[in-house]
Amino acid sequence: MKPSSFLRRLLTALVLAGLCAAGSGCMSIDRTDLRQTRSPDGALRPSRHFLAGVYGYFLFNSIPLACGNIGDYQGPTLFRDTIDVDALQRYLVEDAEGRGVAVEDLSPAFYTDVFYSSLGLVWYREVQISGTYVYPSDEAGRKELGHE
Repeated sequence: MKPSSFLRRLLTALVLAGLCAAGSGCMSIDRTDLRQTRSPDGALRPSRHFLAGVYGYFLFNSIPLACGNIGDYQGPTLFRDTIDVDALQRYLVEDAEGRGVAVEDLSPAFYTDVFYSSLGLVWYREVQISGTYVYPSDEAGRKELGHE
């Protein structure tokens, strides 16, 4: 007796969901090199652009399977929704303040996609925030980058 097409799809989707939960979900921050930019008053200041993101996978777009762990690069959180723009922004601002760096021009972006759209089973969600780190001096910027 052959399994029906629906059962094969369901089984495949469940296996995919298990794989997602086992090894997915990520948080990352990408930064540009230090450069001089002009402030609104015309003064040159050292700064770096950044893009931070956190993503995860959800069952039926509501049950978190695996999500990035904001502020912890050790791996994903399982069965906890951490795809939150406010939490990511809070982490970025607190981290920058702890290093004596200002954060400007924050801009969020959201992305959602579905795998196995006929079933709507496994969903991918991502939040990204771009912005600018502004350093109090060239020396502070070079020191953070390890050039001093």
